[in-house]
Amino acid sequence: MERDKEKELAGFVKRTVTQIKLEQPSMDFTQQIMSKLETVHEMERASVYKPLISKSVKWMLGGFGLLALAAVFFMETPEWSPKLTNWTSSFTDWWSTSKLLQEPMLELPAIPVSNTYLYGILALTFFVCIQVVVLKNRLDKQYAV
Repeated sequence: MERDKEKELAGFVKRTVTQIKLEQPSMDFTQQIMSKLETVHEMERASVYKPLISKSVKWMLGGFGLLALAAVFFMETPEWSPKLTNWTSSFTDWWSTSKLLQEPMLELPAIPVSNTYLYGILALTFFVCIQVVVLKNRLDKQYAV
């Protein structure tokens, strides 16, 4: 009984496959696909991320900030600004006599750590860093435009 059902099913599949003809794509099939790809590419190009402040402007602002900070400490101040002169001289006096440079503020207690524990923490840190790099590269490739 089961063999009859299998034979009947096999015959049905054979008749169905022989009746179905192969479909022929239209003459402009490739052109239609390429036009769809071009529109997708144009949409992707329109959504490219551009930062509001470019890298060169950030570098210029950072350099200007460092230059202004250096100017406060290294340039001679004019006589018409005694407040700035007093402030910078008091700061340099404090810095030269500061105890921060001579002795540490806080002494940390010595905590005994076994070598196995230390190696485990170092290995964990190393592998986490490697995993971050690998995952970043994989996600960049996966979501690349």
